[in-house]
Amino acid sequence: MFTKVLVMARETGHLKKMGNISVYGTRIHANASKHSAVSYKRAVQIIEEAEREVKELIGKAEKAGRRP
Repeated sequence: MFTKVLVMARETGHLKKMGNISVYGTRIHANASKHSAVSYKRAVQIIEEAEREVKELIGKAEKAGRRP
């Protein structure tokens, strides 16, 4: 996801060149237990489902915006 954000920032001109990128030092607790981890295959499925849901919601919003 972070890579996608970088690509989008570059495409929109917010990031002029790839170079050093700094992130402030807030520590975030990671929960990588066996029960919360997903396989690559399942992660791809989750992403595809989310993309379908987003397309559906955008379609509904566009449809609602065209109503008189």
